Amino acid sequence: MIHSDAFGPLTAELRRAEAEHHNVNRLFPALVRARGMDGADDAAAVLLSRLGKATARESSRGFGHKAPRLIVGLIPEALGPTTPEMRRALDERRTLIEQRARHLTERALTRHEAWTEGLGTEPEGTAGAVWRRQIRIVAAHRDRYGITGPRPLGTAPASSAEERDAAGTDSDQECPTSRARLA
Repeated sequence: MIHSDAFGPLTAELRRAEAEHHNVNRLFPALVRARGMDGADDAAAVLLSRLGKATARESSRGFGHKAPRLIVGLIPEALGPTTPEMRRALDERRTLIEQRARHLTERALTRHEAWTEGLGTEPEGTAGAVWRRQIRIVAAHRDRYGITGPRPLGTAPASSAEERDAAGTDSDQECPTSRARLA
């Protein structure tokens, strides 16, 4: 499986499933046993497809849904056992990514960059914190995918990962940066 083109996306999807509070230690073996792997030309691709369907099905149920553990709303946190040195390095990277997202947000708002037009002014109180967090996710999304145009999320996503991340920019229903305003 490690030689499959689907291996990288499979490991990324497993990290995302874990960040979304799925028990991958139980889920993954169940996916393998579900219909077997006999005749599969690319086991990693088959498991990637099964994993995507299983996590989407579980997420759509919505009961007891916890907020995903994502760095700047996009990148699954690296969880699980690791060495202290690796944990320190991962924590440092998380901090740097979050600092960059804050910087990009502040710069965009201060310069009144075109993509921020139409997002309104920052509300006060708790709504302001939600508003700013959502804009920080959009700023990180733009940075991650090299979006430079005036539309907050750019034009059509170039990959399924970008499409999923774009959909995640509006995960908070209370947020004023609704999908319609971001398109």
